[in-house]
Amino acid sequence: MTSSKQLDTQAAIDLLKSGGTIENRAIPDLTTSTIKAMDALLLAENGLVVPDGNIVYEDAHVQHDPDFDEVAWGHPVPFRHLAKSISEDMKKEAVEAAPLVNRVANSSLVTIDLEEFYPAGEVVSFDLKDYLFMGLILKEKDFREALATHDWAQYSGKNLAVHCSADAIIPMWAYMLVATYATPYAHDIAQTTPDLYPEIAFHKQLATLDLTPYEGKRLVVKGCSDKPVPPSAYLEITRRLQPIALSILFGEPCSTVPVYKKAK
Repeated sequence: MTSSKQLDTQAAIDLLKSGGTIENRAIPDLTTSTIKAMDALLLAENGLVVPDGNIVYEDAHVQHDPDFDEVAWGHPVPFRHLAKSISEDMKKEAVEAAPLVNRVANSSLVTIDLEEFYPAGEVVSFDLKDYLFMGLILKEKDFREALATHDWAQYSGKNLAVHCSADAIIPMWAYMLVATYATPYAHDIAQTTPDLYPEIAFHKQLATLDLTPYEGKRLVVKGCSDKPVPPSAYLEITRRLQPIALSILFGEPCSTVPVYKKAK
């Protein structure tokens, strides 16, 4: 008669399938019984290891796997191979079923994209070289007359870069006069070349940037951009943010370079 503390293998399997437990139960015939692969896996999950030679599987319950090419179907299969295959399939199903979580979107990082501060509008040149007498000096009377007849309306809504491409000494009042004529039309005016205008424009915008939204935050200054953000813009935004930020990083939220961390 079987002891209440003992179960035969099939009874143990049935008990586990019904939601029961085989804790503290002995299975005397475990090493001599022939057990189906899925039942062997169930027993293994509950702490009972079935000898490899006692495990069999049915063709209908096993998917083809190259690992088993040299094993005759219907014959005993090493349990360690079968268990590994089933475990990997279960993990794959769990990953596919799990909801996708955007960890970057859920993080506390605040991204600052300097490309958003890139100056809008066309940049046009106003070259004082064209007003030099004999290419050497600027004569006040002639210069005033030329400015008075110049078509300033052509700069409407544009960014005017005022400069002199010739090696000449330009008096300061010349730039002041150009500004008085251009201001009613141009979107912006700067004493620089067209190539360097973005750098000036960045500094103007960053100088007036409201830093309130960034106070006490972990900030990422975005590194990749489609427009040429000048290095000076990265320097200036760091200078302005450091006194109020918890930390500053460079790059993308998923891949950053630490730049600054506020001391505790």
